Amino acid sequence: MIDQRYLASYDLNVEAEKLAGNWKKFQSFGWYDRPEDADQMAIVYTHNRDSDNLALSNAAEIAKELEPYKENGDVIPEYHGHWAVGWMEGFAIRVFRDGQMTEAFLKWMELQARLAEYPILNEEDYSKRNYEFAVENIQFSVGRLVREGVPENWANQVWAWLGEHNPSVVEDDSLCPDQEDLIPALEALGFLEEE
Repeated sequence: MIDQRYLASYDLNVEAEKLAGNWKKFQSFGWYDRPEDADQMAIVYTHNRDSDNLALSNAAEIAKELEPYKENGDVIPEYHGHWAVGWMEGFAIRVFRDGQMTEAFLKWMELQARLAEYPILNEEDYSKRNYEFAVENIQFSVGRLVREGVPENWANQVWAWLGEHNPSVVEDDSLCPDQEDLIPALEALGFLEEE
């Protein structure tokens, strides 16, 4: 279902004309499995090899929102290699079918308007990705300093301890606490390997 409130910010006729066949303007681009009506389609990218958690979260939400349009072929997942960013993923979206704008195109435009209004499509998913990323960073940063026999979720416990005892560290957008912040947490939790 399309949320029409978001579409009011666009001149949809102009946007549709701009997007349909946009791939023909890409430099050094080959679309070898393009559909017969490729002129009616747009290529859009959602993320690449170097995307951050925000882009990955939004890409996952976009994929979920566009899923219903894959069955009739109005949305086709695309994966393209690129010399600068390694690879890019996104979709071929049919903009026009029989001269009319498709629902898939309207859903894409709704998603773009939502992103223009607020940069996160799914707060819960984004938060979860950041948490998992922070826990991985803790494991990587100080895993060698952890004694044998600690609980499997020791890094999660370190993050929770920091949230309670040093909240400025977990509120930092870097999601990669410094060792000087992590070692007191390991000591307090009894996870630090004794020298």
